[in-house]
This record gives sequence, structure tokens and C-alpha cells, in this order.
Amino acid sequence: MEYLTEKFSFKFFLFIGLAFFLIQIPIIGDYFRIINTVIHESGHAFMALFGGNVESISLYMNADGVTHGTHSIWIIDFITCAAGYTIASLIAYVAFWLIK
Repeated sequence: MEYLTEKFSFKFFLFIGLAFFLIQIPIIGDYFRIINTVIHESGHAFMALFGGNVESISLYMNADGVTHGTHSIWIIDFITCAAGYTIASLIAYVAFWLIK
């Protein structure tokens, strides 16, 4: 536990707790989950533009989403598949860096 308190500040745990609390609120929480889905699906769409075309992005109120696109080579398809979580994590890292 001492390692965690050295590595992470009180502000970090405060923001994690606040984020968890906000997504549990019945109506408002849906909108916060949709923001995460928008960032995730935008990551797929951004990477798909490097080797193909984005046909559509669909977002659903249960915080699911799907991005449809066409790709010219298989490696761009692979990178596009991995980009959703990668871009979302990068955005979260930048957000915490800006808070610091």
C-alpha cells in the first residue's frame, strides 16, 4: 500500500472515485459513458483514415458503438482494431497529465 501512496497522489484517487461516482448516477451517467464511447470509436475512425475510408460511426444509448470502414491492406485493419483502446487510453493519460 505504501508503494501506491508514493506513486499516486490523493488527487488521482479523488478523480478516479469521482469518475466512478458519475457513471453510477442514473441519467447523467449514461452521458459520461457515451463520451468514453465517442473517444473509443473516434480512435478507430482516425486510424482507419490512414489506409481506407470511414463509412459510418454508430453510437447507442447503452454505451455501445461500432465504426464501419474499408481498408486497403490487412495491417491497417489490424491497427484500426487496436486503435480504439489505445487512443482512449492516450486521451485519459493526456487528461491526467493536464490535471497535474
